[in-house]
Amino acid sequence: AEGAGDSGLSRLLELHAFNAAGDTAVAISLAGTLFFQVPTGEARGQVALFLGLTMLPFAIVAPLIGPFLDRFRRGRRWAIGSTMALRAFLCWVLGTAVVTDSIVLFPAALGVLVASKAYQVTRSSAVPRLIPPQQTLVRVNSRMGLASLAGGAISAPLAVGASLIGSEWTLRYAFLVFVGG
Repeated sequence: AEGAGDSGLSRLLELHAFNAAGDTAVAISLAGTLFFQVPTGEARGQVALFLGLTMLPFAIVAPLIGPFLDRFRRGRRWAIGSTMALRAFLCWVLGTAVVTDSIVLFPAALGVLVASKAYQVTRSSAVPRLIPPQQTLVRVNSRMGLASLAGGAISAPLAVGASLIGSEWTLRYAFLVFVGG
């Protein structure tokens, strides 16, 4: 609508819905495995460390990502695709780690969260280039929010249903969503 198909914005909106669907499935799975297994007193330090490690790469790398992506003709497209592929792979690894209580559980979960943040940074830098002449940045961001809401709302019941079988199945579902994206 209003030139979104011609500019490529409609494809980014669809991809953003897949992103939200996958992130919803990962959040549902991690809520049942990582954060609620540890007693509250012990979890505070681990969660603080986890959040710190999640933000640290962006404090260092974020100023370098934009100029790096500008050097390549389709750099943003490849970066967005890479984050989806990386999250698909890490969801598969994480699904196996949840069942076996493997040592890769926390690094894989961290990798999924960092790749999700990388997607958000890259998507935010791609949106201004895809705005059709008839639309404004505010309107496009509103559409991104609606796509995210729709993707998450559709995915949440499916992810909860998969979690009834086991947390690893929610992550397998997230794998399929990220591969679809």
